[in-house]
Order: sequence, then structure tokens, then C-alpha cells
Amino acid sequence: MGVWGRMATQPSIIGGITYTPKPYDGNANVFPTASLPPTSLYFSGIATDDFSFFVWGPPSMPTTTGNPTAGTYSISVSWPFSFLFGTPSVISSKYISPAIGSFSATIDPKTLTANTSLLSASNITYNGDVTTTTSGSVTFDGLVGSDAITATVTGAVFSGPGAANAGTSKPVTVSLSASAGGGTLPTNYTIPTSTIVSANIDPKTLTANTSALSASNITYNGDVTTTTSGPVTFNGLVGSDAITATVTGAVFSGPGAANAGTSKPVTVSLSASASGGTLPSNYTIPTSTIVSANIDPKTLTANKSLLSASNITYNGDVTTTTSGPVTFNGLVGSDAITATVTGATFNNKDVGNGKTVTVTFSAAASGGTLPSNYNIPNSTTVQANITAAPLTVIDVTVDNKAPDGTPIMPTSGSATVVGPTFDGGPFTATVIASVPSASPGCYPVTGVVTLNGPGSTNFNATIVLNNACITGSPETPRTPIPDRYAEHGNSNVINDRKANAYAASRAIPQPLARPMDASTRTSLLRGATAVQR
Repeated sequence: MGVWGRMATQPSIIGGITYTPKPYDGNANVFPTASLPPTSLYFSGIATDDFSFFVWGPPSMPTTTGNPTAGTYSISVSWPFSFLFGTPSVISSKYISPAIGSFSATIDPKTLTANTSLLSASNITYNGDVTTTTSGSVTFDGLVGSDAITATVTGAVFSGPGAANAGTSKPVTVSLSASAGGGTLPTNYTIPTSTIVSANIDPKTLTANTSALSASNITYNGDVTTTTSGPVTFNGLVGSDAITATVTGAVFSGPGAANAGTSKPVTVSLSASASGGTLPSNYTIPTSTIVSANIDPKTLTANKSLLSASNITYNGDVTTTTSGPVTFNGLVGSDAITATVTGATFNNKDVGNGKTVTVTFSAAASGGTLPSNYNIPNSTTVQANITAAPLTVIDVTVDNKAPDGTPIMPTSGSATVVGPTFDGGPFTATVIASVPSASPGCYPVTGVVTLNGPGSTNFNATIVLNNACITGSPETPRTPIPDRYAEHGNSNVINDRKANAYAASRAIPQPLARPMDASTRTSLLRGATAVQR
């Protein structure tokens, strides 16, 4: 009670003292600050005019909340004071020291951070979705002392603009739940409910659907270009995405691409265009695909313009020879194939003009040319002749006839054929004969010889050394046939005729106007006999 009968007032502190909030650290310490010197604005209950008489001591500011957990605490502060010397008692008696006040000290929850050093998100292939998975664990950095808070991953999604589109190092938001253990108060912490890692969304690889695509077979031409028919589509598009393929070219490919073969690989080049908002970057789009087709061997033709076959005289065989080369029409580029004649045969052995001769040949490639690139003929045809072989007819037996005024006399009976007959015969000869006179007498026979027997048309027959007689009246005895050998008294007339005929057929010079010596006759008869056999 003052001198004036009034109660003294204890001032209140309303300012000048600050408790700085601090994060939870496991202890109750707080950190107050006083703003000095004090001003009248820091206090209530002090008259403005009186404040100048106050002498302030250091404030008493407690530095603990008494509780280490996060929260806001009220702390009582006192600030002692006295008065200047000579202060009127009327002033000093109005106040009770110290001034007191209550201030809030805050322990804020400590913010934890997610430690993702052991956490990874899985890369995915573009599928229009953002969901992925994680592996590893998340822990929390910033826990105090023995506090324990465990994180559990509850989900992971790609996030940010275009989250579902393909890209590298894309943000992945990993959702977390937290559970405290060992008496830890979760309220002491601000616990993240998610964290960010990164992963890739890889472009999805499309495959070309070639079920309706085919490549055209070609004939070998030294080139690899071909054409295609039918469309190419893409397998693997997601949802309503649309990408169209256009064929831009097709070539045979692989080793020996230009060479002939069956089911050869054909590389078909493609361009792609996206529509309907489809991002091509979400896909690995093939720029080519493989189908198969054939390169057929090219058919060559034989150039026989310089080739000829030799005419032959009938010999019972079909073999002949040729002259001049065979070349090939249709070779590609610098390809070189040479033909070598290996034989030539008539279509049959018989006499004829303009007969077909089949010429066979082998082919050899050079300069790296592959014979398999071609259908190479092994024969061609030309024409040649087989002329009739000569045969000699001797000992034509004819009926003598009475004179009738004409020198023509038909033959009858048989004749001897001299010369090689090969596989023909045996032959008989028919002669339409004539003599030089119609008067009785014996004369040399001339006329047209006709051979009879298998293959007779393959020979030309001539008459050698034959006589025929024209008799007188039926009562007139037959006149003996004059013989050029009679004057020599030679009994080997017939044998000499045969020997002379054989000599003539073989172009052996032998005079017919004299008898032969025995050695010549024997030699020639041996040859004639061997031929007739």
C-alpha cells in the first residue's frame, strides 16, 4: 500500500523478449533474446511519464521448456527494475519489481528427408501407363538419437508433364508410409509422404507385320532391285496409337545378293508416319523388314550363226563333225561362259538333205561368272546332208532275147553286190538294161540299177562288166558270149570280173583290158569277199 493509499502495480512484460523457435532435437533447451535497452513499449502498467525513472536490470529468461518434445510452451520471464536516485516516492511507490510476462517457446517438428540411396525405380517399356515398381529401401535422414521411424513404399508412378511418354531419367514419385518404433513420437517430425527418384520409359519396339507383303521374283540380271505388293503394318502399338508404314524400296540382300537362288532374303525399306496424336518417340520403329523371293536363273540361247555340221556319205552311223564356234546369247554384263562342242549326231543314219544334226556342248565359266545364274543349253541343232554310198553290181544275169527291133531288155535273176553295205542288205539288184544293138549278138549291159532290200535307198549302185545277148530265131543256136579274156585263154573270167569290180569300188587303179596276174586277183578277191561278208 502506497503513501497515497493505493496498491502498487507489478508491470507486465509485453515485448522485448523473443524465443526463437527451434526444431526438435531431443532436449528442452530454448533460446530467448532480449532487445536492449528496454523501451516503454515492452511493458504495460507503467505510466509513460514514469518510465524515465526506471533502472532496468538484466531480464531473467528461462532457457528450457522442461519438455523436449515438439510443441509450444509458455515460459515466465521476469525483468527486475529499480529507480533513479531522487525519484519521487510518489512514483517509485506505485510499482512492484520485477516486471513479469509470459512468452511462447516453440519446439517445431523436425523435418526428415527421405534417403533414397538404396532405392531404385524400375525402367519400363512404354505402355501408355505410368505405374512402375521399386526395389531397395527408403530410410529417413534427421532422426534424433535413438528415434526410429520406418518407411514403407506404397506405390511408384512416373510423374510430371508427359509422364507416360518415353524418356530417360524421368521423375518417379514414390509414395511412403511411416511407422514409429521404440517410443518415438511421430509428432516430433515432419515425415515425407513421398520422394522422387528417376527411371526410364523405354520406347516400345514395334515389329513389322509382313503377312500381306510379298516381294516379286526376278530373273537374274546382275541387279538386286525388286518390287513388292501388299501393305506392311506394325505389331505392338499401344491403345489407339496409329503409325502407318510406307514401302520405299526393296532389294535382295546378304552374301551373293545378285546371284540366282530360291527363297533369298529381300530387305524392304520402310518409312513411318504417326497420326492421331501418336508420338513416334514412344516407339522404336523398324526402318526395314525382311521377306523372301527368288532370283531365277536366266535362260541363255545358243548362238549358232558361225557353226556348221559336215555332210557325210552314208556309212551306217549318225556321227559327224562340226566347224565354227557356239556362243551364248543373253549373258549379263561382263559374265563369260564358253561353249565347247562335244559331239554332233544326225537324227538318223539314212540318206537325206537338210537333215537335223544335234550338236552337244559343254560350258565353262570364267572371270568369276557363276554358272548357277544361268540355264545353259547343252545342245543346239543345225542341218547337214547324208549322201548315198556307192555300191557296185556285177554278174547281172539276164535272159537273152530274140531280136525284136529294140535294144531294151528287162533283167531277171540275181546280181552280185560289191562294196560295204554296213548294216543294210542283203541286197538284190534289178536292172532296166539296154544293149547297143537290136541285132543278134552279145553286148555289154548298160542301164539303171535298182537295189532291193533293207536300207537299199542309202546306196547308189552301178553295173560293172556285164554282158547280155540277143539271140536269133528260136531255131538258131545261141551264139557264145564274146569275152575279152578269151584271147588269153584265162579260165578265171568271173573271178577277174569280181576283182575288177572291187578295185573300181575302192578306186584302185586296175586296167580292165588285160587278164590280172594271180597275186593281184587273189588280193582283190580277198577284199571283195570280206566286204560281202
